[in-house]
Amino acid sequence: MVWRLKRRLDRLTRRATWWTTVCLFACTPDPPLSALATGAATIEPGPACPPDMAFISGGAFLSGSTPDEVGVSPLGLALGYVPRPPRFLEVGDFCMDRYEFPNRPGVRPTRSVTFKEAVQACLEVGKRLCTEAEFERACGGLDGWHQPYGEFDDPGRCNDYAEERVGASSWLAPAGAFFGCVNPEGVYDLAGNLSEWVQREVGPPPVVLDTNDWVEPADESDGIVRGGTMWRAIYGSGCHARHFHPAGASAHIDDGFRCCSLPFSAPGLGGGTSHGAQGRRQDD
Repeated sequence: MVWRLKRRLDRLTRRATWWTTVCLFACTPDPPLSALATGAATIEPGPACPPDMAFISGGAFLSGSTPDEVGVSPLGLALGYVPRPPRFLEVGDFCMDRYEFPNRPGVRPTRSVTFKEAVQACLEVGKRLCTEAEFERACGGLDGWHQPYGEFDDPGRCNDYAEERVGASSWLAPAGAFFGCVNPEGVYDLAGNLSEWVQREVGPPPVVLDTNDWVEPADESDGIVRGGTMWRAIYGSGCHARHFHPAGASAHIDDGFRCCSLPFSAPGLGGGTSHGAQGRRQDD
């Protein structure tokens, strides 16, 4: 227990150092006193998302972790199921489904889908599959938390070790059933329940704000799955758990997804509504 706390404290110390370094170059200076004397600033209407999606603000955030912190097993290490290394990335604003697909609270999410099926299902509802950077920003926040609710684990708060709960009638939980497993923006089950398919960054890759070079361990044709699952997995748990499947692989019973889109600032633009996709397994 002591060594685990020490490891967490060391990680928090590294984060404070990284944020200080970034701010030396990126933080905006305070406005001059003359500007403050003009009175309250006019706040322009911000971007909006559909009601079933949460607005996630962009900017710099801490991405990645270490295999030890995520809990990757020796077999997971041998297979290359390691988290991204700690570094700063930057993404733009985006909207994210509040629940795993079909994005309906109280309904068990769709599972046993392939990467291609997940991509198509999001397109069918006028959205797109979330990118890996968007998932990390939404789950870990700006500070790269280990869980969507904070840095330290709170056993039982998310559906991540179902096999260890006595009397669990169904390992896969309805969306939002673990009401404490939620990020500050109101997105549920980013850790545990189902691992979630994500796509590699749309368009230009996210801006890297440090000098750490890193090569993707998976081939470009492989699909990336994030966020752990409902049971103890060889690739670990929490926001930084990461593994992959070949593009042509069959569906896995613990793989699901959620959709994202760009925010909009006027009615009738962007977004979309969420509906179930036909022909895919969904547990009512």
